[in-house]
Amino acid sequence: MLIIHGRFEVHPDDMEAWVESAQRMATVSRTEPGCVAYDFSVDVLDPTHAYILQMWSSTEEHDAHTASAHHVTRTEELGHLRVETREIRYYDAEIVRDLLEERGTASS
Repeated sequence: MLIIHGRFEVHPDDMEAWVESAQRMATVSRTEPGCVAYDFSVDVLDPTHAYILQMWSSTEEHDAHTASAHHVTRTEELGHLRVETREIRYYDAEIVRDLLEERGTASS
C-alpha cells in the first residue's frame, strides 16, 4: 500500500477556494480504482495549514491518478492560489493492521 501525506500553508484569503477545490478533488479521486482513502483537512490550531492523506493499493494506480484530468485541473487551480507546499511524503506500507479490530473495539 502506498500512503501519501502532505502539508500546505494556505493564505487565509485563499483558504475557502482551496477547500472547495479539495472537495471536488476528493469526490472524484475516491471513485478511482485503487483509492483506499483520499482525505483533506485543515489544522484545528492553525487554520492556514492544510493536509492531505491518500492511500492507494499500488504505485501504478496512484500514477494513473496523477495523470488524470482532474489532478491536472487541481494543480492548475492551486497555481492561482497562494499556497506553499511544505512537504509531501510517500510511504510504502507492507503491513496494514486494524488496531480497533485487534482490540475488539471496532464499531460495526
